[in-house]
Amino acid sequence: MMTKEKKEFHLKSCLRLWTANQLGRGITDCDCPRGT
Repeated sequence: MMTKEKKEFHLKSCLRLWTANQLGRGITDCDCPRGT
């Protein structure tokens, strides 16, 4: 179980990876939902 701070950090890191993938950088190891 993650703390709130860790969860928020994970979501931000995940969103960065997901956004990079959307920009065509080929990063696919993130499954962040759209809009988070």
